[in-house]
This record gives sequence, structure tokens and C-alpha cells, in this order.
Amino acid sequence: MNFVAEPREKGTVIILGAGASFGASVRNKPPLVNDFIREGRKMKLGGAYSRLWDFLDSIGFKILDLESGTPDFEEIYSTLHTISMGLWHRDEEEFINDLCRELWKVPPVYFLESFIVEVVDKPSLEALRKTCVYHDKLVKQLSKGDTIISFNYDLIVDSSVWKNRNWSEVGGYGFPCFKLLKDNKENLSELEKPSDILLLKPHGSLNWRTYAPPILPIFRWNKEPDFTSPSRAKSFHERLLDTRTEGAFHTSASTPGPPRISVTLMKNINEHCYSGPLATQMAEAFEEMIANPALTELGKDVLEFHPFKFETAFIIPPTIYKFGDPYFPEDLAEVWSNIRKALSTANKIVCIGYSFRSADLQFNTLFRLAVRNNKNKDLEIEVVDREKEVGNRLRKIAPDTKIRHVADSFASYVNSL
Repeated sequence: MNFVAEPREKGTVIILGAGASFGASVRNKPPLVNDFIREGRKMKLGGAYSRLWDFLDSIGFKILDLESGTPDFEEIYSTLHTISMGLWHRDEEEFINDLCRELWKVPPVYFLESFIVEVVDKPSLEALRKTCVYHDKLVKQLSKGDTIISFNYDLIVDSSVWKNRNWSEVGGYGFPCFKLLKDNKENLSELEKPSDILLLKPHGSLNWRTYAPPILPIFRWNKEPDFTSPSRAKSFHERLLDTRTEGAFHTSASTPGPPRISVTLMKNINEHCYSGPLATQMAEAFEEMIANPALTELGKDVLEFHPFKFETAFIIPPTIYKFGDPYFPEDLAEVWSNIRKALSTANKIVCIGYSFRSADLQFNTLFRLAVRNNKNKDLEIEVVDREKEVGNRLRKIAPDTKIRHVADSFASYVNSL
């Protein structure tokens, strides 16, 4: 049985950006880019993530400038990602001294990622209790085979689709999640229903995790490298790369497999939400592992002391390095492939609160190719955004397509339907 929904010919595609979640009717709205900084300042005053914001200040990102949107979130994330790669450090000591002792175990880009997950947690839980009225109205207007593309990590639109449509997490995200069927045998009749709406989240989601199935070995967590042997010695950069790949998707010494995405059922999401600074736990885990080299021996449960044991959500950070990791789950490729198919066959595309920033080069490129290959001569793109410049950006990406600005806000748009 094919559980994954298929985009229909001449269907409608809804693109939801941060503005859609910010304009939701839920009380705790996910913050926009600049609001992340304001939220972070509150956390700093409370003690959580203080090292991250102190570090940003130390490299010239002043809080007052950040709150005004200079630089933007993508630039902050890309800068931190570059720093954490350690490209210009000769050895660990240089890296530690430059990064500061408090952050070297967990680079600041990880702190920022954990911070994002915790910020989008509250509105997601609220949307599961009482869905957003605007998302509900939008979802009810769609027809079978229509597609929603959401760049938001939160679960606001997920909740509306789940409660208002024939939709299941097994195939509704654009890839078959058979692990859900295996883990929830008592709900098979409900989960096996093919979804009539496709919800594609190209940047990940709060309720997604990565796991490695016990087949097709790719790598194993070997014994501590023998740095005394010239033939086996690894450079600092090689070892730094190891911590980004081997540890991330390790399951056991003999049966790791290619990473896949595991999805949490909507009704069980409360069990997987966050209540404290995850990055602090990650730092403690690294510290314990580094202090006990024996833990990395073959056959030991290294993951008990590894940050990914804490099941951080699978999200693609807002950085120009989005897809630099060769071990991304293959499910993500299916999501992007379905996006291409939906945009290539759509008759109508509605962009709500998505600004087509230049930093998102990957999606802008996909959008350009898909729309150019779209054979529907009456294809129309509607823009819902208070920023009129979005339409101008779109005209550069899709110059031969009819583009109309139809509303300034999500609420006014759905009320006009």
C-alpha cells in the first residue's frame, strides 16, 4: 500500500513561512527572526543560554543591534557554523582558547539550535490543545491532493491538518514512516489511511527525530584512535569532523544503518517536548564522555553519554550550510522531491509569510526550476505578506509568471476566502 499522498495535477500549493506562524491565533506565537533575539535576552537574564549570548557579544554581535535585525538570523547562524568548524585553528588548544572554555565541548551553533527548539515548543503545545483558527480555515479550503509546504519547525499547521483533514503522520509528511506503524500496532486502522493532503516540511519539524535502522551498515564507533601510530593518526580537523558524523547516527557497533526520520504521533507529542536548556545537558554529556575515554571502546553504550541521546528535534538550521552533511536522512530527499513535483504541476501557489530571502538559496533555486518547468499557462502566484518587497523578489525568481499581492496578513487572507 502506498501511504504517501501524491500532489495532484493543477492543484493548489500553500507555502507557509515564519509570518504564517507569527500571525496564528494561538496565544504563544513563535517569534519572527528579530523576536528570537528578544526571547534570547529574556533567557539570558534568567541564566539559560547566557554563554551563547555572551559569546555573540564577544564576536561583535551586540544585543541592541541583533534586536534591530542587524545582522539577520541567517547570518548569525552561518557565522556560528563557520566558527564551529574550526577551519583556521591549528590544534585543539587554539580552538578552545578562541571559542572560550565554556563553549568548546558544544559549539555555539548547537546552543542556538537547542534554543530554537525550545522557543517553538510552547506554541506547538498550545496548537495541539486548541488549533489556530486561521490555519483551520485555510486547511478546510483545500482539496484532496493539494500540498502545504511549511518552513516552520512548530506544529501549528500540523495540528490543523491532523484535526481537520484525513491525514496521518505515516505518509502525510511526504515519506513513508513505517516505524510509526511498527510502534503503534493498536492504531493501525487509523494510521494506515492515506492522507488526502500532503504536508511537506523541507527544514524539519519539532516532532521529527533521526534514527539508524539495524541494516546496511555504514560506519561504526571504533575504539579511540591510536595517535601514536603515524598511519592511523588523525588531524584535529578530521577528529572534529568525526564528532559531526559518526556520533550523530550511531546505534551499535555492528548494526548501524543509514539515518532515517522518526515521527512522533501528534497525540503523543507531550512526551517529547522540552522543559529545560538542552544544550546544557549536551555539554555535560560531552564532558563526561571526554573525561572517560574508556566509554568509547567498542561495544560500550556510547550514546548514553552523547548529546543525540537526548533526542533533539531534527531541524535544518537557517544557514547557508543547510545541506553540507552527507549523512542527512534519505527521507529528506523525498520531501524535497515532492516539493518539486507539487510546484511543477500546480495551478495556483499561495505564499503566506515567506519572504524568499537570498540566504535560502536551495529553495529559491528549486522554486525557480519548478515554476519554469510548470506547463500550466494559467499558473498564478498569490502573495500574502505585509512586506511588498516579497513580490519583487518573486518576480526575479519567476519573471514569466503572474504574481499578485492579495493580502497583508494571514487573517485577512483566510477571511476573504
